[in-house]
Amino acid sequence: MTTPREQALIRRPHLRVPGLELICILTGLLGRLVATSSEDFFGTIPWALGLTGWVALLVGIPLYFAPVRSFWWDFSYIIVGVIGVVYFWTRPAEPIMFLGYFAVASPGFLLAGVSFGVRRGIAFYLHQGAASDNRDR
Repeated sequence: MTTPREQALIRRPHLRVPGLELICILTGLLGRLVATSSEDFFGTIPWALGLTGWVALLVGIPLYFAPVRSFWWDFSYIIVGVIGVVYFWTRPAEPIMFLGYFAVASPGFLLAGVSFGVRRGIAFYLHQGAASDNRDR
């Protein structure tokens, strides 16, 4: 039997819902419905936001199975996302083959790392509070 600190995040029913990812997807869909044309500013930003939410849902699947106390998974996703976003903001003009996929995936990695880090922190904090309540009795 594993302790609550060693359990995976998937075993926490109240923390399974990917809140930030769903907010990004719904905001992207709503903004896309409101946009008048795809060339409009309000057409490209919601598309990118919705795509970021979908990618974060897909690349974040392994984070569900990491133990609650191991935050390094989340930090590695955040670091990969930041490196990718910074690289594509400052990249040279010539394209590199297959690196375009990483341009789409890097904001998703960043969002997944932040989302799961927040949920893992909440689970760790709730466990710490429950552990201190049990010690007082």
